[in-house]
Amino acid sequence: MEKELYSFSKLNAFNTCPFQYYLTYVKNLNREQSCYGYYGNELHSLLEQLQQRKITNQEALQKYNEVIEYANLMDYNFPTPNSRINYLECILHYIENFVPIECDRYYIEEYFEFDINGITMRGYIDLYYVIDDKIYVIDYKSSSKFSKKDLPKKSMQLILYAMYLKEKYPNKEIEYVAFDMCKYMKNGKGMLIERNRIDDINDCERAVVKIKYTKELEKQLIDFVVDTVTQIKQLDFNDESVWCKSDDKSNQFFCKTLCSHYGKGCKHKENKGFRKSKSQ
Repeated sequence: MEKELYSFSKLNAFNTCPFQYYLTYVKNLNREQSCYGYYGNELHSLLEQLQQRKITNQEALQKYNEVIEYANLMDYNFPTPNSRINYLECILHYIENFVPIECDRYYIEEYFEFDINGITMRGYIDLYYVIDDKIYVIDYKSSSKFSKKDLPKKSMQLILYAMYLKEKYPNKEIEYVAFDMCKYMKNGKGMLIERNRIDDINDCERAVVKIKYTKELEKQLIDFVVDTVTQIKQLDFNDESVWCKSDDKSNQFFCKTLCSHYGKGCKHKENKGFRKSKSQ
């Protein structure tokens, strides 16, 4: 029997919505891509090429404008017209001003498998680079910023990357893991400001949110992985009803905007009592 492989996003899908997990990983239904998923994937591809200096900033801008045109044809709709304008203005500004990281060597989209208490985790690391005996891990984020109190939870995926890299490079130190918040810049006070609201780019810097690797964060990740896999294995894969929280109205934005099954596979959406947004 082939061993089960888990990614952080797979486990996070279960914690966000068990029924989404069931449709995706148990029933193996095809998923619809959201506007954020589409734009995010295309941005990652361009950032890889920019870091490798395969394309210029102007070429990347041209390619991203083609991405926008295709998205319009495919009806990848944002929640509101204003959210679309704001998102695209910020990302275009990021691409225009992107500067490749200078380092001894770097690695892009490296695949890994890593064992945590008998559970095999896998994934792809956006970017990590090495300077002398230190390793720096970068994860590109085109989503909105999150609060400081949510940072430990949000950083678990990066801690997974760091655990793998610690094992791969036992003689090197993880200097930090970080989110590169593409929609934002950091002002002199350390606050993240949306790029389309910046008056003078010279007064700001790239919005890299750094997290120090600690044993506490490592333990948090291990507990999350073990607890989530335990919960998954306790559910009956042949009983759809045990996977569905049909009365959960707490995450309307996820269901209507990010869920890859809301439009087709989620037959319980009518039971959630969501109000229609003005853009619908």
